[in-house]
Amino acid sequence: MLNLSEKKNGGEENMKIKNFIFICLLIGLVVGLRVLPVQAATPAQISTAIDKGLKWLAGEQAVDGHIPGLWGDGTADATTGLVVLKFLDRAKELKKDPFQTDNTKTDYYEYATVVTKGFEYIFNNLDILSSNRVTSNDWYPVYSTGIVMMAVATAPDPNKVITNGALNGWTYKQAAQGMMDWFASVQETNGAWLYSGAGNDNSSSGYATLGVGFASSLNGFGLTIPGSIYSNLDSFIDTIRETSGTHKGASVYRFTWRAWPNIYKTGNLLYEMALVGDTLSTQRVKDAIAYIEAKWDSSAAGTHADGGGWKDYQAMFGMMKGLEAFKIEELKIGAGGALEPWFEEVSTYIVNNQVDVGSDKGYWNNEYGTHLGTAWALITLERAVEKVEFGIPGQCRKSGDIFASFDADDSVVFGLAPFTWTWAGNTDLTVTKDANNVFVITYPSGWTGSESIIFTVTDSNGKVSDDEATFTVHPVI
Repeated sequence: MLNLSEKKNGGEENMKIKNFIFICLLIGLVVGLRVLPVQAATPAQISTAIDKGLKWLAGEQAVDGHIPGLWGDGTADATTGLVVLKFLDRAKELKKDPFQTDNTKTDYYEYATVVTKGFEYIFNNLDILSSNRVTSNDWYPVYSTGIVMMAVATAPDPNKVITNGALNGWTYKQAAQGMMDWFASVQETNGAWLYSGAGNDNSSSGYATLGVGFASSLNGFGLTIPGSIYSNLDSFIDTIRETSGTHKGASVYRFTWRAWPNIYKTGNLLYEMALVGDTLSTQRVKDAIAYIEAKWDSSAAGTHADGGGWKDYQAMFGMMKGLEAFKIEELKIGAGGALEPWFEEVSTYIVNNQVDVGSDKGYWNNEYGTHLGTAWALITLERAVEKVEFGIPGQCRKSGDIFASFDADDSVVFGLAPFTWTWAGNTDLTVTKDANNVFVITYPSGWTGSESIIFTVTDSNGKVSDDEATFTVHPVI
């Protein structure tokens, strides 16, 4: 029979264990709340949505390679260009050759036929020699050419030869240069690219700037942007933006019709600012970012409303490209103006609003139809500057117990291996790592306390991220 003294000692020991477990759980809860936002779309959900969207888009391609435009064949060039851009981005991320159709090759890409047929359609309509633009519809030349220029400049080989259409025998780089020259020749001296010959429009100008930027040294074939584009665009930025009032920092639609200041056009504005060399310390950049933060929860319709928010697929695409240009990962959109990762909310919205077609396909719809809506959503969901993401859990041990070793590579949820790891912040704890990125954390004999270690990872694309994990040794009381 257990005597009273034994019962007392046993009860004290149980209480110590319970207290120790509670402390460790509390530490884990605090860390967990910081790392894992409530209800955010998981990497698996994002991946599934992307796969379903790509499969749906591939099935929508016509025999001649085009993707239907919203207003008929006059806009099919732009729609096809945007869809091809999406499939090129996907191949780039997977380290595949977007034109490789041989499934016995290691760089085989399952959507290579979509890319090949799409470019065949584009080049059958691209005639720089005569009209210097893509579309046969006089209403949308700037839109179409800008989007197609983005796709052409994203192709992995600038020296790839075009084998059809008026540019048969040209290289992709030469085609991009032809479009660059055309944009320089048709830009107004006030910096705008016109919408059907009239109206200093920062929707059409936004797509022109994207095309020029994609082909330049920023992230394309390294083409030189003519000086006139820089100087005219810099002037355009100051004229098209609001400098005071409710919409301070935003871009309006046109000089003479200062309507529709919203997040979409302000995203275009940010990309234009980055192209002319503005930095995060430039006041007009600060104003534009502050405007996006102020209108983040706007319920107004996206692209055609004063104060329109980002919950429109073209709006979030434009916003994403602007934020991407300045490598902005967080905005003051949390409670009390706290910094939070904007992509988590955007990606969650996209995932939750996909329209399923059966069990393996899905699309997104907006005022411009399902094809454009899906392309914009997918490009945003799989954004080009997605940084490597990981989460190493903290550990809590009683004095005398050892921390579990862990393979840091297993903690990465976004990023491309191989990974390079560094760390900082430990004082008493000793951190060692082997050639396989397996970490061992140890502490001096008799030591108790808690230290937070900042782990930093760099993936093979050069993307960098850091995260903090807390390691605690609790005294045996």
